[in-house]
Amino acid sequence: MSDANTSSEQSQSTSDVKKVKPRSRVEKTVVRGLIGLLLLAALLQGFAFLGFAQSKKNIKNAIELGEEEPVTLDKAEQLMSLMYTKSDLKSGLEADLQMGERYSYVIYKWQGVIASYRIILNVETVKGGESPMVLSYATNTDTPGLGD
Repeated sequence: MSDANTSSEQSQSTSDVKKVKPRSRVEKTVVRGLIGLLLLAALLQGFAFLGFAQSKKNIKNAIELGEEEPVTLDKAEQLMSLMYTKSDLKSGLEADLQMGERYSYVIYKWQGVIASYRIILNVETVKGGESPMVLSYATNTDTPGLGD
């Protein structure tokens, strides 16, 4: 008898469920707009990361093969991919040498919505119109998921 009571209570409770009124057009539009903005942000972040990762791989391979064929700044520029910005050639003092030797560097940056990624190319200082040779590269250290 208790089984009959529970089944009748379940059928009563399902019939007593309130019907949910449909959402308004404004609410639907706002929710869909926010979802669209989140998808756009994820897409932009993905393109920034993809461009950085591909460029890092290309530069690493080129510098490793650089003993056979040196990498110039012009060639390094061709190895960069997807939506980057480039700084001008800058100069500074290299702390590692402690001899006061001058070096130059160029920063390539991929800007995402959440994080930005950078590759810094150290190049020899060249006088005249020649393209400087790339000596080494470095990346920003806050890059998750990329090991050297």
